[in-house]
Amino acid sequence: MLLLLTLISFLPLALAANLYVAPTTVNISQPGDVIILRGVLHVERIHYWNFRRLTFTHGPYGYYVKDSGNLRFNQIVTRDNYESGFHMQGALSSNVISYLDSYGNRDPRNSGENADGIAIKEGKGEGNIVVGSRFWDNPYIGVDFWEFHSKLIIKDSFARGNGYNRWNLANFTGNGNGFKLGGGSAVDILLAGREVVDCIAFGYRANGFTDNSWDSPAPLLTKQSFRSVDAGLVAGARNKNGKIAASDFLVLADGARRGATTAWK
Repeated sequence: MLLLLTLISFLPLALAANLYVAPTTVNISQPGDVIILRGVLHVERIHYWNFRRLTFTHGPYGYYVKDSGNLRFNQIVTRDNYESGFHMQGALSSNVISYLDSYGNRDPRNSGENADGIAIKEGKGEGNIVVGSRFWDNPYIGVDFWEFHSKLIIKDSFARGNGYNRWNLANFTGNGNGFKLGGGSAVDILLAGREVVDCIAFGYRANGFTDNSWDSPAPLLTKQSFRSVDAGLVAGARNKNGKIAASDFLVLADGARRGATTAWK
């Protein structure tokens, strides 16, 4: 059963006093029910909210989060949106995004230039983590950490097939990186730690992993970048807990502790 709703916006009362309507209650009565929202979830200056098992499609973004903290996003899907599927910026702290799927976002206005799977950019704040997430078939970048000037952690995640013109956009400008770790313009590059753990990139048009002028001594812990991998190993349906089937297909056969797995803890 699919429950289709429209745009949702969580804004401070002073900013949106004229936008509120009567609250809507959505009841999930059958196992496997999915809520699909046609539009964008815009959250700004909110804290301690939990969002779980929602799908956002055909909006300007899927999720747009600004100046917020201690949010939990679990088993979210953002697909076929106008720009990035999941976008965060500004003052951000202690936000956890787990088991996100973001794909097929397109940005036709700018010929594919700004549509990422997830973008956490142009801001700062500690404790932000992305876990167990998948980003594919977006025209620009799978994971974009451009000009975020604090530590970010991403683990047990993969990006594949980003950067290709699947929409026949004129003058296509898609980038095609899997994981873009940060960087910034020449006058705005700051030290910003990144931890990339057990992440996989393949089927990309440009780079699987790129620092993009990022300036930091922090290492990539375990990562693998491959040109061709069977997507069926990692792109199947998720289990009820959000995980995917465990596989060690990118661990070296000699048993060395190098490579990446989908045996997520």
